[in-house]
Amino acid sequence: MVFSDLLGNWPVLAFVLGAAYYVVSYVVLILDEREPAEQFAWLFVVWAFPLLGLTLYFIFGRDWRKRGDAYRALFMKELLPAMQEFYKVHERATSRFVDELGDAPQGKVVNTIETLNFAKPLPVSDIKLFSNGEGFFASMCEDMANAQRFIHHQYFIWERDELTRKMTDIMLDRLKNGVEVRIVYDWMGSLPFKKDEMKELKAAGAVIFEDMKHLDSVNYRNHRKITVIDGDIGYNGGFNIGQEYIDGGKGYPSWRDSGLRYTGPGVAELEKWFSTRWFLHTGGENVLTEKYLPTPAPELADSDPVMIQVIAQAAEDPYGSAALTHMVAMGAARKRLWIQSPYFVPDDPMLDAMVGAALSGVDVQFMMTGWPDHQTAWRAARTYYPKLLDAGARVFLYDAGFFHAKTMSVDSTYCAVGTMNMDRRSFDLQKEMMTWVHNGDIARQLEAQFDLDREKCREITREVVDGYSLGERLVNSTYRLLSHIL
Repeated sequence: MVFSDLLGNWPVLAFVLGAAYYVVSYVVLILDEREPAEQFAWLFVVWAFPLLGLTLYFIFGRDWRKRGDAYRALFMKELLPAMQEFYKVHERATSRFVDELGDAPQGKVVNTIETLNFAKPLPVSDIKLFSNGEGFFASMCEDMANAQRFIHHQYFIWERDELTRKMTDIMLDRLKNGVEVRIVYDWMGSLPFKKDEMKELKAAGAVIFEDMKHLDSVNYRNHRKITVIDGDIGYNGGFNIGQEYIDGGKGYPSWRDSGLRYTGPGVAELEKWFSTRWFLHTGGENVLTEKYLPTPAPELADSDPVMIQVIAQAAEDPYGSAALTHMVAMGAARKRLWIQSPYFVPDDPMLDAMVGAALSGVDVQFMMTGWPDHQTAWRAARTYYPKLLDAGARVFLYDAGFFHAKTMSVDSTYCAVGTMNMDRRSFDLQKEMMTWVHNGDIARQLEAQFDLDREKCREITREVVDGYSLGERLVNSTYRLLSHIL
């Protein structure tokens, strides 16, 4: 049958086109070489909803890890040399810290971060843990008001409200005094909010970019939160820029989050990750130079400083570096592993790492929000509780307001605070980062806050899980099935 004959025989033509669609879509998805469960989930969508499903796949489902080599080459060539020189200046502090660790399990985490992100431990002059937005943003605004050279911000969500007005006014004043202002915000995350303040800042001389704006990248969001002021002051944590991160806004009675402020050489790690996005957006402007790096402080080696490392990852990261570091820490834990995240939709390796720690006798406790903002993720989380509980872990739901902190404390010895949720979006799709603090005092502060948070929680026991109705279990399991593409 020739092509002209097919055009005149619509049933046969429809069959041929349909068969071609299913064969081609099968080949495209299978060659993606990702986790089989995720491949089958997308195959179901593509086959159940012809054309629409394939369109959704190309927008939301493609695996960006194949782009990893190009990004890695860019980092190695353009940005890593400046950091290598900076590490050399503080090599004495780094060597002393590593020598003191000896064969401690913590050393596995240190080595993992250095191998994955080329990030050696760096000292900080001062570090402070914040557990509420009021103190976090009051400190940030004060530091911004005193800025003398530059202010760099990178955030997933930048709202338009009381807080952003205050920050805008501060930056407008600093711009008048010759301070450079650069802002990167995620296009999709900030889409619902008016941009008139951004226009004011641009008119006054600030340089601002919307990140992850192209259609093929809107599902791969930049979830990082970074502020660097004058090179010597840095902020990282779970807070986005908005009044609701202080008081809960209209949707919640309160907001519970965690963030860090630190000063000194360690701030270079935050500037490094800000500069990677800036370099790409500007076509080559390098803000990882002496002008923008912290003031070198080799003398800190003589004062037993707090040492930090920052681990970051993105969809193009072939290892999932931040998530992999979490799993290494779980395996290294000996006594205590306390984890906080608003969401809990882990992949199998992460869940197994938590279960393995609990089965080995480690005190594993996990806390998440009891006030869901996304029903899909919240309900899917319920299906993961039984395996944790049966292994001896404890699970808590925070009920006093929305819980947004992303933290981990290990053995009261070291800890992490940052942006990565314990869910598949963070592990597979988003740009994330965590600051690892190698200091027992900060780890114990984090655990003390965990104790306070626990007083505002309800504990999920096996009895609670067994009490879910058949309908609830069916809904929960359905969301879990879709969790691979949420």
